[in-house]
Amino acid sequence: MIYKYDDGNQIHKWYGVVTLSADGEFKIRANDDWTFNLGGAIAADGVEVTLDDSDGANFATPGAGSYYIVVSTADEGATWQATMTAS
Repeated sequence: MIYKYDDGNQIHKWYGVVTLSADGEFKIRANDDWTFNLGGAIAADGVEVTLDDSDGANFATPGAGSYYIVVSTADEGATWQATMTAS
């Protein structure tokens, strides 16, 4: 994912496109390690959701295709949000 800091709003954001299979699950993790990972529920509808940073549930794959995902935190990692849209 590509990182960008929104200095005006003090929000850390990561952007990326992932290609998923029709069936399965996925998670978002940091630094090629499972020590820190984000889970929860997210749909491919562009609606922002709050993620679980305490080893939350895997995300269900919304179907085969490529998806644009944005992950953000406005409070230095105390809470995490994400959106996902079909690309």
